[in-house]
Amino acid sequence: MERPEEPRDRQGRHSAGLGAALIILGLILLAARWLPGLDLWSDPGRSWPLVLVLAGVVVAVAGLGSGSSSSAIPTVFLAGLGAILYWQQATGDWRSWSWVWTLFPAMGGLGLVLKGLVDLLWSRRTAVAAITGGLRGVAASTVLLGLLGPFLGAPPQFARYWPAGLTLLGLLLLLRPRRHYDR
Repeated sequence: MERPEEPRDRQGRHSAGLGAALIILGLILLAARWLPGLDLWSDPGRSWPLVLVLAGVVVAVAGLGSGSSSSAIPTVFLAGLGAILYWQQATGDWRSWSWVWTLFPAMGGLGLVLKGLVDLLWSRRTAVAAITGGLRGVAASTVLLGLLGPFLGAPPQFARYWPAGLTLLGLLLLLRPRRHYDR
């Protein structure tokens, strides 16, 4: 039977949610200030995808405030999709959908890594499994983008990085706990 949550625990989770929201908002504002041509709010017709990024921040704050680390996965998907759509809107490169889909396993993987890190902060047992599972998603995405990207129209420099995905995948397989069965 679980013990009831103490007010102190709840306050810590609300602080974590607010802290995460402030970090994300600060990074967005810094990017807008430091990256030339990233004028986020001057043209609503061009910056509409940022609504998805904002939705991701809202999901993160709601999840962390309620004590759930599972909100990290939809947070990364919403923010990642918003960033992709913003880039496509800014550059007009809508044909990039032919290869951009290879980034989705990485978004799921990064969401799992973020979930694992939050679980690690809250001393939950699922932290290591989430982090290693997330890294597998990132590795799979790297391999997909590197191998298929050049054939699907991705910029050719992506082809250089697929061996990094294979290396990460190999490391994860070596470090995976082995189960021994007695006969």
